[in-house]
Amino acid sequence: MSRARWAGRVLVAIIAAVFAIDLAGVIDDWNHLRPVAAGASAPVFELPRIGPRGRIGPERLSLESLRGQVVIIDFWETWCRPCRESMPVVEQVVGERDGEVVLLSVCSDGTRQSREARRLVDELAPGAQLVADDGAVADGYGVGTIPHLVVVGRDGAVVHVHRRYSGPAALERDLRAAVDRALER
Repeated sequence: MSRARWAGRVLVAIIAAVFAIDLAGVIDDWNHLRPVAAGASAPVFELPRIGPRGRIGPERLSLESLRGQVVIIDFWETWCRPCRESMPVVEQVVGERDGEVVLLSVCSDGTRQSREARRLVDELAPGAQLVADDGAVADGYGVGTIPHLVVVGRDGAVVHVHRRYSGPAALERDLRAAVDRALER
């Protein structure tokens, strides 16, 4: 076999190996884009609180600090109309279980729209704990559509994921059932 043929085959083998390694990386990255699912551990995070005047202060809130309570994490953005429509429904479900369930409102554009985020939460879900996310935590949860709600049990495991707003009745029914399951654990 000539040197040129041998070199060509080696080059093809190297290209194929590089392609296979890149493909494995793409597949791994693709898996990270999937939303967390029921039964998985909720990815832990710590985010800055948005204070009363819409200022992002030094105080931070971590998911770990809420361990032992049922937490509804509401991922949303200020421009999202369905997010605003879902907030009072979520607030109502949380209010029915006062003290047993915490609403953690994660505004994924909160670092840019913190005053508007504060105004909306004060108006639509005043019992929520509001934090600002630059999108990294939402990415970690695989949020691809908003609103995106994650019910986390006392043990830190995901109990339910509700993606998209499907109207107040469906959201209320799904969240009540998920909260009941989380509280039974």
